[in-house]
Amino acid sequence: MALGNVAGGAGFKIAITFRIGDLRLPAGSLLTNDDIFEVEIPDGYYRPMGFRLNPLKLAEQYLGVPYLWGGVIEFGIDSSGLVQRIFSFSGRILPRNSGNQEKVGTHVPGIEECGPADLIFFPGHVGLCKGGGLMIHANLHGQRVSITDMLQKSAYARRLRETITSIRRIEGLGKETENED
Repeated sequence: MALGNVAGGAGFKIAITFRIGDLRLPAGSLLTNDDIFEVEIPDGYYRPMGFRLNPLKLAEQYLGVPYLWGGVIEFGIDSSGLVQRIFSFSGRILPRNSGNQEKVGTHVPGIEECGPADLIFFPGHVGLCKGGGLMIHANLHGQRVSITDMLQKSAYARRLRETITSIRRIEGLGKETENED
């Protein structure tokens, strides 16, 4: 099973990580019609190229992925790589590092107003707000992509709250993205 050269010929992208035997196609992988037929990828695992994935649903697929500084794939990822990757599948291209990502979007006044898919920034770190004080992020604390309750009374949550540098809302996400239950 070898995937064809998709440069310029891709018409689809993987929406949900697909595994068959030794083959693993992470979400966002590009496919041609021939690839879908040859590998026998079932409906539901891929979408047309223009389809935008819901950033929270995609971020949840990364839960448990090991933290790797500089990583941008499902075998190892860092916080800004996670944010850049999930937003690219949602139709928004963000810079690679958190310092530049923090310059994008509009200001959100505080963690209480933080809504789904807002970005929470810290010195050298970024997380994705789920709402209700929850944040998905690739982090050194847990050595993986995990969910942290920012409103918790733990020392870790308190330290995070105290070091928030900004919260940003990336416009243009919502109705045009997949919103499955």
